[in-house]
Amino acid sequence: IGARTSYVKGQGSGSAYYFENDGSGWDQKEKISANDDAVGGFGWKVKLVHSRAIITAPFDDEAGDLAGSAFVYEYINNAWQQTDKLIGNNTTTNDYFGISADISGSKVLIGASLSDRGFTNTGSAYVFDLEPKFKVNVSVSGLLGDSVMLSNGDDTLEMIDNEVQIISMLQDGSDYDVDIISQPEMPNQHCAFDNADFGTINGADVTVNISCVTTQYDVKVSVSGLAATNSVSFSNGGDNLTFNSDDTLIISTLDDGSFFDVSITAQPNSPNQICSFANSNSGNLNGTDYTVTVVCEIAQYSVGGMVSGLANGNVVVLQNNFGDDLAVSTNGAFTFLTQLDDESLFEVTILSHPTEPNQVCTVLQGEGALSGGNYDSVDVQCVTDVHSVGGSVSGLADGNSVTLSMNNGAQYLVVDGNNTFEFVNPLEDGSSYTVMVLNQPTEPNQICEISNGSGTLMGNDISDIDISCETSQYFIGGYLTGLISGNSMIIQNNGGDDLLLTAHGALAFSTPLDDESKYEVTIQMQPNDPIQSCEIINGSGKLLGHDVDNVFIYCELGDDLIYRHGFDEPEIDSSHLRVLVD
Repeated sequence: IGARTSYVKGQGSGSAYYFENDGSGWDQKEKISANDDAVGGFGWKVKLVHSRAIITAPFDDEAGDLAGSAFVYEYINNAWQQTDKLIGNNTTTNDYFGISADISGSKVLIGASLSDRGFTNTGSAYVFDLEPKFKVNVSVSGLLGDSVMLSNGDDTLEMIDNEVQIISMLQDGSDYDVDIISQPEMPNQHCAFDNADFGTINGADVTVNISCVTTQYDVKVSVSGLAATNSVSFSNGGDNLTFNSDDTLIISTLDDGSFFDVSITAQPNSPNQICSFANSNSGNLNGTDYTVTVVCEIAQYSVGGMVSGLANGNVVVLQNNFGDDLAVSTNGAFTFLTQLDDESLFEVTILSHPTEPNQVCTVLQGEGALSGGNYDSVDVQCVTDVHSVGGSVSGLADGNSVTLSMNNGAQYLVVDGNNTFEFVNPLEDGSSYTVMVLNQPTEPNQICEISNGSGTLMGNDISDIDISCETSQYFIGGYLTGLISGNSMIIQNNGGDDLLLTAHGALAFSTPLDDESKYEVTIQMQPNDPIQSCEIINGSGKLLGHDVDNVFIYCELGDDLIYRHGFDEPEIDSSHLRVLVD
């Protein structure tokens, strides 16, 4: 269907519309326009026979103003392509060549209503015989995705599918020479002729066959860092590959553009290693080989364990393999900061023992080799140093004993001789101690006093506690009665310690005696001015833990009383006498 627009050049050249009926209705398939936008009246007449169409443009100016022309179109490769432009051999200005047209086979009749053939504007008709033309076809197979660009002389053709298309319409006897001017790139392919790509038309269509083969590239895997005793395996689709050492190997050879996805199917495990991709491990090949880079690193694990028995405020310093010092200040879990490669040997030791208080720490289960995981079974047991507490006893009476107490009865100790002593249970370093006398000696009574009896253990045994015992002493005394005033007498204790008595009343020897000592009071000199006879009652015995005050001396008047005494009766405290006699 033609759609002419204007008689005036430059104001629209017109068009033609091509429709097809597929059985359910007419559908527009193509809009055809002249190659020259300045053609006037294009689409004035449209004639269609089979795959050839004539479209006239009676106002075309190519041969003169409004001289006119007609266009020949061939239906090639599912599109209308202009193959010729017809102008009468003597067409000139204002001829309106193409005002009418018809076609039959290869014969075309074009009317020029105002041409000057003998007389002005008498009009003419032109007959054209379109020489038969033959097709130069191109058949492509194996094409993927992209296109291949072909040429034949001035004709070009882009093939985007595996099909047969016409590149040229040539007259019989014409030469053809089809060339591939660009190969497919996405994916990269190499297209080549399967038969002759050049020759001469010889009364028949020609088909040039082209086969395209996709270029193949390698997918490679490059491994580094693999331990000498290890292996690592990969897969890419159905392709598998195992490495036993660092290398670069091909896992797959694929067509360009193919998708690849390399995965690690088995990590190294002797020792444990972690292999990871350093670049992308998946994608599409794009015109070159691709190398997946893999870096393997030995898995590292920690060494640790538990500390127990550590005193508050104390610190133990541990080492692993004689380095990586770790100061631990609390009981519980610990972990060395530096991790070790799998299968590495480890040895945990004590660098310095705790000192406040002194402790000795022992490592159990501290040696071995890592085996695929963290090791947390090191057992560090700390025990505080203990020291003995003791000293010496002096002055303890034979057969006597003194009972000591430490720390308010936490421990007791009976010492039964003058010698060194030591409490049975030692104390932890840093402990305080206080030693006291719990029970003083009693047979005889003694008083034991302590020097250096308290302090704090500071890394050494205590052996300087001094317990000095002294036997308790008591006095011997009593009462004198019946001594005449002015008279005197001398008494002794145990044959000594003379005591002069000059008046009746209480008496006491000046020298005390040790407890349980024997005493015997005797009269060394009886009163003799006047002569009196004195008698001792309760004068001997044994000290039993207290003073003796019941020695009684009674003096009689005697026969030597003379006037000088005025015949006076001696002063006698009869009440005291009665008490003593009773």
